[in-house]
Amino acid sequence: MSSGRRARGFNRPWSVASIVVAIALAVMAGMAQATPYEQAADGLVVIEAEHFDAGTPQGGHEWLLKTSPGGFEGEGSMLASPEDSAKVTSNYNANSPRLDFEVNFTQTGTHYVWVLGNGPKSSSDSVHIGLDGQEIPSAAGIGPFDPEGTWVWEDRSGASLEVNSSGTHTLNLWMRESGIYVDRILLTTDPSFTPSSGLAESPRGSACGASPTVSINSPVAGHFQTSANLAVSTQTCLEAASHSGWGIRIRADGGPTGGGSEAFAYSAPWSVTLFGLALAEHVIDADVVDETGEPVSGSQTHDQVSQVGIGDAYLAIGDSVTEGVGDDDPGDDTSQDGRVTGGGFAPILNDLLSSPPTKGYPHRIINRGVGGETSSGGLQDLPGVLSANPDADRVLILYGMNDARPWLPVPSGLGLSPGDGGYPGTYKDNMQQIIDLVNTDGREAILAKVNIALGDSTDTMPYPDPNLGDRSVLIQKYNEVVDELAGEPGNAVSVTPPDFYSYFEINHSGEYSDNIHPNGAGYRSMADLWFNALTQ
Repeated sequence: MSSGRRARGFNRPWSVASIVVAIALAVMAGMAQATPYEQAADGLVVIEAEHFDAGTPQGGHEWLLKTSPGGFEGEGSMLASPEDSAKVTSNYNANSPRLDFEVNFTQTGTHYVWVLGNGPKSSSDSVHIGLDGQEIPSAAGIGPFDPEGTWVWEDRSGASLEVNSSGTHTLNLWMRESGIYVDRILLTTDPSFTPSSGLAESPRGSACGASPTVSINSPVAGHFQTSANLAVSTQTCLEAASHSGWGIRIRADGGPTGGGSEAFAYSAPWSVTLFGLALAEHVIDADVVDETGEPVSGSQTHDQVSQVGIGDAYLAIGDSVTEGVGDDDPGDDTSQDGRVTGGGFAPILNDLLSSPPTKGYPHRIINRGVGGETSSGGLQDLPGVLSANPDADRVLILYGMNDARPWLPVPSGLGLSPGDGGYPGTYKDNMQQIIDLVNTDGREAILAKVNIALGDSTDTMPYPDPNLGDRSVLIQKYNEVVDELAGEPGNAVSVTPPDFYSYFEINHSGEYSDNIHPNGAGYRSMADLWFNALTQ
């Protein structure tokens, strides 16, 4: 992608710290007003991304309000989450998470699009803009944003859309690459306009009248989080005189009488936090209430959002085997709850963990497998991966297939310890450093044994005996290293590593797509082995 014009009036550096959501700010996500943004006489529209009117999670991703990295304008920025190297370049209206913004256009014709974003790396630095739910090629693929971790206005060399009629239209923001942060969106009819910091957000009027209304803006259906405390924001209209003392009641799962919880708000921003929700899928209800706390009847005095998940998140890191290369069965490429996509073992493992009788509550498996990755490359990428996925408490680690390439083998380090000659740069050294980073970040490292190789590469002649092939001989040593690392008390590895080598040594016929990668049946077996290890 070629770089567009960038306005660098206020690039602000941010530290690579854990992304923490401040509840006091998170409740403001999606605080849509009752009327559209108004276009100024000079054609300008300035929108804070967190002030969306509607949000739609799709493709296993959603937009979440974040207060880190700093340097944003307004209450925060919106992150395309989870950061799992996903890229959606076509049919994104159906497959990518979306935010909608209502805009009252007073002018027609060409409108140029600028987005204020933060692309922490080259695989997380672009978005799509559309209008009225339509994909618009001239406003697609806006980016790349600055990879150095600064806020930048980007317009992809004149990104634009056509407004063919005045009045209210819906501006759409879609994720192109997961992990991108968006702070603001700007539309202008002036092709030479360049944004700067401190621009006032476009105004919205108040449409509150005699009829009280409430609608839930956040969370949206399909939302997932690991925290037991759920921030709920609403769009509420209550007229000061006729609705004096009125407010809203937010309930989870029917409220206290139904075994759930409830909270009230009697003033703007009409948002609450429900504390201590169980690990489960929840139903959230919002009601307008009078001064006694009793629900008020009316055509728009109640709203409900279902499938709001509180659960556990796992981060899977590794190479193309973790990524899911070779999966030839699209029937299980998306988890039953729609939160995990992309094939391989991740969606299947998500279903196994989420279904009764074992755990029976929501999970999210964040797949960060990268084709061609070695243990050294995984180590180099890990700080950014951990930072971008702060909610995943357990990290599934599977490296070694590429370390064992016969033309560029990485020494195993078997039996060696830090300080020994020949230890630095070995597979064991890299894996130990990965475990140390995971543990230091407060996560749990879970190791797996590398699957068998049937040949030197994907398309070479198979080995007469896979166990004696060069690649598999080195993999066997790596798997002994995995045992050494798992047995080291200081590594705090509580899960016995699933043994993919031994399984596929026996069952590779019918479960491999080539010499290296499982097929659809093989990935189902990997999911079973991961599940058995995690639930012992």
